[in-house]
Amino acid sequence: MNPIFSVIMPVYNAATTVDRALDSVKKQTFNPMEVIVVDDCSTDESVNIVEEWKRKNSHVPVVLLKNSINKGPAGARNEGIRYAKGNWIAFIDADDEWLPDKLEVQKLFIEQNPDVVMVCGKTSKSEVNGDRKFSFREIKLEEFALANPIATSTVVVKTEVIKRIGGFDESFRGPEDYELWMRIAAKHRILSIERQIAIYGEGRDRISFNDVTFLPQVKRVIEKAYRKGGVLYSLQNTQGEGKKITRFARRKAMAWQYLSASWAAAERGAIGRAMGLFLRSLCWWPLSFRPERVLPLGRMKIIIFIARRVCKKN
Repeated sequence: MNPIFSVIMPVYNAATTVDRALDSVKKQTFNPMEVIVVDDCSTDESVNIVEEWKRKNSHVPVVLLKNSINKGPAGARNEGIRYAKGNWIAFIDADDEWLPDKLEVQKLFIEQNPDVVMVCGKTSKSEVNGDRKFSFREIKLEEFALANPIATSTVVVKTEVIKRIGGFDESFRGPEDYELWMRIAAKHRILSIERQIAIYGEGRDRISFNDVTFLPQVKRVIEKAYRKGGVLYSLQNTQGEGKKITRFARRKAMAWQYLSASWAAAERGAIGRAMGLFLRSLCWWPLSFRPERVLPLGRMKIIIFIARRVCKKN
């Protein structure tokens, strides 16, 4: 069956970005069946901006749903999932944008790979002018061992699958996508297009790396995945494709999360916080794993980078 896309966009206080996100959906070379905007009790002008955008773009099938209470991104997306009429769902956050051929490229991959249930791709802070040819690779479950390898605004997923699996776990706020993609990867085939298909907004840095709230949440996700019966539990101490996941994987995963938060804090100039998070990462796992595999800089360069920022601050 050919893919018919329902786009789901959760909105919370996104007055400065939501119109750009909607514009990027409107510019798609393959049009979706519907665009479901779910306002999660915004206190700014988000709803008025969406309604005005709908009025000016009446040819675009936009549905605006309004939550009566704030449910977080997971709850807002689940509301959209319940409403969706397409056989595939495409997610986009209100501070992100799609490249114009995003849905068309994913439609092509779906048609060529009928057994796939989810397709994602690459994202960046700005559009990167590069080779417009594309290839794909399969994302294996063990790739989730340290962190979430998938950007939500690049994802399209079969509606039937995401409904059957229960949607997003609303008890998580922040890493709810990480937890859901793992559950899907444990049972189904996921393809990643090895080319940029989306642009993530500046707001993403503030949301994803609000470490005070995010890190306890991601710790719960990791503990759920690695405990007995969890999606990553059976891969521990196995051979073959899962051989990189050891019995120490949970501690390594938390070390990586603190190291990532440290990097983000250093980038935004919060040097004291960066050093504290860096030390916490050492407590979880004293850098005996190899971060150069998952970071553009090796471990010594990370330490030098943070040290230089401290020196400049002082």
